[in-house]
Order: sequence, then structure tokens, then C-alpha cells
Amino acid sequence: MIIVEYKNIDLEALFTRGKSVIFKEIVDKKMFIQAIYGFKSILRVIDNVAELKLYQYLHYRKYSTYSTVTIEGSGLTGCLMFSETEQGNSITLYELIVNNKGYVKKRNF
Repeated sequence: MIIVEYKNIDLEALFTRGKSVIFKEIVDKKMFIQAIYGFKSILRVIDNVAELKLYQYLHYRKYSTYSTVTIEGSGLTGCLMFSETEQGNSITLYELIVNNKGYVKKRNF
């Protein structure tokens, strides 16, 4: 199981309760919220973040200072950015970028 920490309270609210004031346009998109919950379920069953490569639809990428996965649903595509520990057993979520038909909304935390 991967330990998840949150850099921002609004991002935590979105991932734990599916509700957030800042992300109110996303909360209405039920399939996108379900995709977020699906990602959370995967984090519960894997032991190392590198195992996200097995789930090809997430498009897991590891860069020098951060990692990303793609979350899709309800016509939205989201890029979730996070940092991971060297051991790969915990992550810190810090940014969600949502693309809706070419329009990008960026939330920096």
C-alpha cells in the first residue's frame, strides 16, 4: 500500500471526499471522480510506485523531480503531479492540471 500525503487541503478534499471548492467544476463530472477513486484503489494494492507502469492507461511517467499519471473521465483529461520517495512507498500529491477540450486549468499548490 502506498502512503498518500497532500500538499493542499483542497486537493485532499477532492481525493478523499470527492468535493472541493476550488475544483467545483470537476466535482460535477462523476466519471472523472470515479477515475480518481480508481487511482486511489490502485495505490492501495501496489507496494511500490514503480508498479504504476503495469497500469498502462495511467501513462505513469517519472521525471527527475516529480512523477505524473493521467486520469480520464467525463470528457476531461487530468494530469496528476506528485513527488515520490526514493523507496517508492509514499507519494505527495501537489498539482492537478485538467484539460477540457484544449482548455487547460492549472492549480498550483
